[in-house]
Amino acid sequence: MHVRYDQLVRDRIPEIIRQEGLRCESEEMEQQEYRERLREKIIEEALEVAAASPDSLVEELGDLYEAIESLMVSYGIEAATVANAQAQKRRERGGFHGRVKLLWVERDEPDEKSGDGI
Repeated sequence: MHVRYDQLVRDRIPEIIRQEGLRCESEEMEQQEYRERLREKIIEEALEVAAASPDSLVEELGDLYEAIESLMVSYGIEAATVANAQAQKRRERGGFHGRVKLLWVERDEPDEKSGDGI
């Protein structure tokens, strides 16, 4: 049976498939497609983190980190640059450690930007 995947996988997956005695075909993507697929992979992995049990959370977070790190490398973004952006945002708007849930906001007039930046 021939099953088509057409998706970004970890580098060693074709090798592992062949070691199991199965046949497969893979190819290297061009940079633009690779970056698009990494962005899709980040969403996929984030959804898996959201659905993870406490027992599988660390593994799923590791998968998400791998996809994020790969995207950063593809753009030449240093981890320190991201950490600085994170720290700046935390200084300006805070983090999530306070467990704050916004319940409502009252406005005198409708605001076209309502919800932005929250």
